[in-house]
Amino acid sequence: MADQVKKFLARLNRKELELVEALLLDIRNDELEHLDCKPLKGVKNTFRVRKGRLRVVYSRNAAGAIKILQISYRDEQTYRHI
Repeated sequence: MADQVKKFLARLNRKELELVEALLLDIRNDELEHLDCKPLKGVKNTFRVRKGRLRVVYSRNAAGAIKILQISYRDEQTYRHI
């Protein structure tokens, strides 16, 4: 994971951290039916999961490997550097 993701996770309270861990587990296990998951426009194989103010942006390659690109709160800069 990127340093930005690690720093963001370190600032979360316990409840939010548990929520992010559950989201990441669902993404890893490809259990997306109950999540608000959509592909990002203009970027291939990149998706976002929305849960309240939290956003998880990830990419999936052809082999199915997942890379977490960003975890953050929604703001003006959330999708700018993807």
